[in-house]
Amino acid sequence: MRKFITLAVAFALMTSFAAAIDADGDGRDDLTLQSTGVTTPGSGLAPETVVHQIPVPDGCQSIVWVCEGSQANASLFVSSLTYYTIYELDPATGAVLNSFPSASSSGSHGLAWDGRYLIQNGYNTYMADFTDKGTGTVAYSQPSSGGYGLTWGKTDTPHADQWLWAADHWVYSMFQDDYYTGANVFSFVCAGTNTIGAAWDGMCIWDSNWSDSTLHRYDAATGALLNTIGAPYSNPRDICWDGHYLWTIHWENSTAYQIDLYGAEGLYPITAALNPRYIKGQRGSVIRFEVTLLNHTASTQTTQAWLVGQQQQSTNEITLAGPVNLTLAAGQMLTVNRSMMIPNAAPLGIWDLYLRVGQYPTATHQDGIVVEVVP
Repeated sequence: MRKFITLAVAFALMTSFAAAIDADGDGRDDLTLQSTGVTTPGSGLAPETVVHQIPVPDGCQSIVWVCEGSQANASLFVSSLTYYTIYELDPATGAVLNSFPSASSSGSHGLAWDGRYLIQNGYNTYMADFTDKGTGTVAYSQPSSGGYGLTWGKTDTPHADQWLWAADHWVYSMFQDDYYTGANVFSFVCAGTNTIGAAWDGMCIWDSNWSDSTLHRYDAATGALLNTIGAPYSNPRDICWDGHYLWTIHWENSTAYQIDLYGAEGLYPITAALNPRYIKGQRGSVIRFEVTLLNHTASTQTTQAWLVGQQQQSTNEITLAGPVNLTLAAGQMLTVNRSMMIPNAAPLGIWDLYLRVGQYPTATHQDGIVVEVVP
């Protein structure tokens, strides 16, 4: 009898301990960061079209697309909470190109790229570290309103340059933070109760819900839910946008998937991307950037494209080029390298440069980069 009581007490303690080690309910042991053995269900929704997939190192739960010049020469950065390591991967094969320790001792559960820094969101530290993408050296740190997914994005309402969007699993919300200070300016409660990843697609903000394997698209100004789609595999931890496709990362099968959003939802039949994300130039100097347009449909599409410049925190907006009429064959990607002189009379400071496609002046998709005019 005494033996039975001892075993019963031991079992009760084990059960209590097992419940406690996943206190945040994210499906991982809070001490080891390994799976608690809970298999998350599929969403029950037909996932969007997977166009590519690659293996990722063990324990990787964050992902971001990093491009400094040509879209064709970009790489993926992923973060492992098993080894507290950031890996740079070849997006075609998944081969590891570089690696370095995470900035935070607790690891990084969100990654963002702003054209200058690889921004690492510390796992539940509520601090974002702005780091060198080659070495991981921290340039500076600032508060983050969410402890999980992180993404850099630009919206033109108002003309305020840049934002960081941070997901927080504890309160299943998305936070829009000031890029320069980390101060929160807006937030909304996400669909479901287990939001964990964040991505900016040039027009809207996305989150991933790990427990029901869904991805959600929201209006950035209001937080209104626009679309819900199924992830290609259970437990999507984080997401990112590569200019034309959405990526998801899944640590349970160590795989990242590239998804075409046109699919069943019909989102973005033509997408636009600008690279690099950040350009610095003096008045009278010539800046160079790459424009890529992709027709996601199975038929020829006609569209218009134009470039717009907006001065930070100003209503000053200038159409710099276009609109031009374009015809794209089914599945065609058009790549154009542009050169543009910064006017001698251009006001100093930060400008937003947007590439827009649609029927002028209404855009169906856009992408934005930062141009800093210096003395």
